[in-house]
Amino acid sequence: MLNHKLAEYSPIEISGNTATQRVTITGSDGSASVYLFELSRQDTPTCSGCWLTDGVSFVPTRQGNLTNI
Repeated sequence: MLNHKLAEYSPIEISGNTATQRVTITGSDGSASVYLFELSRQDTPTCSGCWLTDGVSFVPTRQGNLTNI
């Protein structure tokens, strides 16, 4: 995710106190990687209502070679 050229964000999907968002990162070499961010809304005195990241997962994608079609 460091030194990326572009970041594209999908709409945030919220269900109760949890949320997910897909983020597509385009690297400086032009390759794209997709990540799924998982968040939860906090209910602590110091951060009530804050959304914090619980995890980030790499989403494998299938990229075919169109020259062979």
